[in-house]
Amino acid sequence: MGVPVITVPGETFASRHSQIHLTAAGLPELVARDYDDYVTVAVGLANDAARLGGLRAELRGKVSSSPACNGGKFAEGFAALMRDIWRNWCLSRDGDRQQAP
Repeated sequence: MGVPVITVPGETFASRHSQIHLTAAGLPELVARDYDDYVTVAVGLANDAARLGGLRAELRGKVSSSPACNGGKFAEGFAALMRDIWRNWCLSRDGDRQQAP
């Protein structure tokens, strides 16, 4: 913790994992669009000692307080999503029964 990460998301979940955390922590500017952009972001950050120092000082707090690292908040949201999915499935099944001859 405390070392900024720059990422280029790819096709797989594993390749997008850093993007999820950086975006949740409010650092979408560290998600590069492609490899050329990755170099631009990295060089820009390396040449800006004040920004780099600020990121290093804030990074642990930003990540640990982000939604991706808040287990309780994640569990609440996940449970609500599962309830909605179940409710919608049940409603769709009721509609199927009403349409039966």
